[in-house]
Amino acid sequence: MKKHPYAIVSLILGLSSFFYLLNLDKALMAIIFGLIAGHQIEKSDGAYSGHGFTYAGFVFAGIYIALVIYQFYIYKASII
Repeated sequence: MKKHPYAIVSLILGLSSFFYLLNLDKALMAIIFGLIAGHQIEKSDGAYSGHGFTYAGFVFAGIYIALVIYQFYIYKASII
């Protein structure tokens, strides 16, 4: 089985947004590419694989988004 290209893109964007602390848009793109890849993998009837890559992209992007929200909460609380 061939890995879905969007699954690989989701993993790369998720990892890069988490480790290199890139912009929030990279993490959101990782989630969007992961959703598209997951849907197309399910429709492919075994022609594509890569659910693990999409899940890893979701996890790393989700952690980064959670950290961004936490930072907004901390800095807003310290300003007020």
